[in-house]
Amino acid sequence: MKNLIVALVASGMLLSSSAQAYQCTSRPDAFSKQLLDAAQKESNSTDEVRSFLDKSVDIEHMSKSSLGSHWNTLTIKQKNKFMKMLKQLMFTSYFNSNHKTSTANILSHELVPGRRNSAILSGVVATRNTESDVSFILAKNSLNCWLIQDVIIDEVSMIDNYREQFTLIIKKSGVEGLLTKMQKKIDRQSKSKVTQ
Repeated sequence: MKNLIVALVASGMLLSSSAQAYQCTSRPDAFSKQLLDAAQKESNSTDEVRSFLDKSVDIEHMSKSSLGSHWNTLTIKQKNKFMKMLKQLMFTSYFNSNHKTSTANILSHELVPGRRNSAILSGVVATRNTESDVSFILAKNSLNCWLIQDVIIDEVSMIDNYREQFTLIIKKSGVEGLLTKMQKKIDRQSKSKVTQ
């Protein structure tokens, strides 16, 4: 249960960074500043959140990593569908559970360069009644832009959490079963948002 809760918190914190538009940058410190500045502002409109998610998150990396070895068994059509649905699932989870939350208070942070075009932005973040250790795993893509590849909250990785859930579903119902289940969840969350 904690893994599910952390996944929702991670999605919300990731997407709460949408308060200002994402700007491609070749410097990890400049990208980190965007995340830090945006995370401390109020959540913005649906379009702004979607725009930030589309541009700042390496959804292909998240998709490949969350499916592990199952990624290579997907057709091109299934891969594209999965990436689109994972992004939508993160987006609808954010609006259903976190859109009305207060701003984040970043108590401390540090940017640590990693190996070849990678870095980790770590910090302690307080929201409402919760204080968490949060790390954004960052990497530079082929267009020389820094992107978010994973979010780790209190030592729980969003990608690892998704991989654990997806692997169980695939073992039980296959890839098409996973895609069907994801679509049903997206539909449920979308309807829930409309009725609120």
